[in-house]
Amino acid sequence: MLTENILRNVADLTLPTPSGSKPFIPWVLGTSAALVIVLMLGISKQYSASVQEPYSLESNSEIAVEIIETSIVQNVIAKGVATKQQINPKIRNSSIVDRNGKGAKMNNDSQNSYSHWGLPEYSKLRLGKGKTNDIEFTDDGSQFAVATSIGIWIYDAKTGKELSLLQNPVHEIRAIALSPDSKIIAAASSSRSKGEIQFWDVTTQKLLTAIEVEQGISNLFFSEDGTKLASTGSFGGIEIWDISNILKPEVVRQVRLEQIESWDQQQLAELSPDMRLLAITKPDWKHKYFPINLYDAVNGELIHSFTWHTRRIKSIAFSPDSKFLISGDEYETIRLWNTETGKSVSELHWQRGSSTFSLAFSRNGEYLASGHRDGIKLWRKSNKTEKDDAIIGDYCQYQQITNHKDYVYKFAFSPDENSLLSASKDGTIRAWDTTTGEERFVCIEHIEGINSLVLSKTGDTLTTLNHPYNPPGEFQIRRWDIEAGELLSTEILKPGYLSGIANSLDNKMVVMHDVGGKCVLRNMETDSLDLISRFSLEGYPRSGVNVRLTFSKDSTMLAAGGEDGSVHVWKINVNNQSFIGRLSSGFKKIQLMFKVNGHSDYTWTLAFSPDGQTLATGGKDKVIHLWNVSDGNLRFTLTGHESRVDSLAFSPDGKTLASGSGKLYLWDVETGKELNRIHGERRLSIDTLIYSPDGNTIIMGGSDGINLYDTRSDQISNLHLGSTDTLKFSGDGKTLMSVEGSGSVLFWDWDEIVPIP
Repeated sequence: MLTENILRNVADLTLPTPSGSKPFIPWVLGTSAALVIVLMLGISKQYSASVQEPYSLESNSEIAVEIIETSIVQNVIAKGVATKQQINPKIRNSSIVDRNGKGAKMNNDSQNSYSHWGLPEYSKLRLGKGKTNDIEFTDDGSQFAVATSIGIWIYDAKTGKELSLLQNPVHEIRAIALSPDSKIIAAASSSRSKGEIQFWDVTTQKLLTAIEVEQGISNLFFSEDGTKLASTGSFGGIEIWDISNILKPEVVRQVRLEQIESWDQQQLAELSPDMRLLAITKPDWKHKYFPINLYDAVNGELIHSFTWHTRRIKSIAFSPDSKFLISGDEYETIRLWNTETGKSVSELHWQRGSSTFSLAFSRNGEYLASGHRDGIKLWRKSNKTEKDDAIIGDYCQYQQITNHKDYVYKFAFSPDENSLLSASKDGTIRAWDTTTGEERFVCIEHIEGINSLVLSKTGDTLTTLNHPYNPPGEFQIRRWDIEAGELLSTEILKPGYLSGIANSLDNKMVVMHDVGGKCVLRNMETDSLDLISRFSLEGYPRSGVNVRLTFSKDSTMLAAGGEDGSVHVWKINVNNQSFIGRLSSGFKKIQLMFKVNGHSDYTWTLAFSPDGQTLATGGKDKVIHLWNVSDGNLRFTLTGHESRVDSLAFSPDGKTLASGSGKLYLWDVETGKELNRIHGERRLSIDTLIYSPDGNTIIMGGSDGINLYDTRSDQISNLHLGSTDTLKFSGDGKTLMSVEGSGSVLFWDWDEIVPIP
């Protein structure tokens, strides 16, 4: 059968006909080489039959002839005998991973760098491991699992070495729980309104089953006997699952709290270890009232309301015996509450403001950890206290750790209570000795908030700019070795708070917005991003936070828009070396060209045409404006969007404008007329979009992944399911880079996705 396949492939080869302009000998040599290959395969088959035991081609053993067959077929494709269609059919027919686990990915090949584990088809590298959402130890403490925006990482708990990556991507993994015997990992993959619970076999690292749930999930909890799984989620709902038969989980209890009519993303929900109590924060921003409501998790009745906090509560945790609840707010207070009486047992006020972002008890309640912007505080039960000791209830602070470079928001104690893991917005997970406070190891690359990609001229180094969010962390600069797939360096730039960022297309400058319209222009060619100029958005509200920024293609102009609907355009004079040019600009490095009140609501997105003569702006008011950059006059107003305009991109020739807003819209730039409106099978999430260098494909990124629109065939296909919010091509147009879940960068081989000329 194998020989027949080879002969068929050789017969299909279309060899060039000799001509006067081409030598005859290479043609003869090519034909001879093909015949020699066939003869060698025949001889090797006879020889192998005499010295080897019979085997099946379906076995898992290594078979040399399979490699040879693959190689020949690949060579046939490379020679152009087999042609690709306009969009690769494998991509066009791709679908969400099915529920029985088919397509789930796991990789623990120690031969390869983890930057190549679990890669989607047509991608060749991943930099970054994704944002840390949850951490859990195995029962014996030998390993720990990390829920991230790209899957579940498994680590060795003694060394911090990566062991494997579990993936079944639909949404990011928000929460995990390990069964008491550590044989099962339950993972919550959810959006705000719906969710999915996955069950993984820890030993085989295979997906056993996945079930859909009606609410977004924030936490998962196993019962002590491992036969029940509880989930808490949006609007404070609780679901209890019987998992005695792990392949067919059944709901045995559902509790909906009718008192909660709306759900704020900053609300917290925590189920007690005995599954009897549910604590939910319910902030009242208008009256500055921040209670914690304690509910009966069986019938949903309100039991107590803890009302003493005067600032937003950022963390809550139950004691292991469920008798106490501890809470920390955004300024300077930690409180301990008795869940039976509803009274405050103890409170602690810091001498200076220190937000408490995370709280966790150890398994037996011997230790307590609190996470802050300036590090970690470790507490231990003690009857002996000194006068100056910080005390909360029976716990006395005995260690303060400051190794993290940003605030700490997640903890996990080992089962023996000897180790503590802490996750920080600085992108690291660190392991600590709970007795001495000494650091044992660091796990890197668990980052979030990547919003800018800068590829070096040589293409061997990538610089990522990221700014953690909810709440904001420090602004971070990372440099990566692309060939090795490794992180080279991390720098923290202060002050850290930023609400807008964009880098120039020549990768020489980056602009950042702080608050109230205050911006800085920095030099990307220096390691510390040296300051070029400071400037402000004229008339922008002092309280204004969100600003959108974009550079022109030649990096000589900058546009900005924000909450007030205004549009600003500046001329950048950094590269103007002539004395007359510097004199005409008043020796200013950045000069305002015009300001217009463009939109009746938030200016959400901006884009310059390739020639820099037109600026497109899209707003929350559902309209697009096209502006003459030379004088700031309005050319066209484009209407037809049914919701906020999320993204804009000009075609390479500047004749067509693409806009995204649940659908893909195409516009004629010369006439302002709508050319096409493209619908997907469901609403398209288009947070970002770009054209391919040849203009034949529009790449769309959003919460439902990466989708491709072929401008010639008028067809949409899905390339990737992972949430995507940034897209960029390499300078040679052969590599597409995408930011996955804001915490990792995928490199795609564009020549494998589109037809090769």
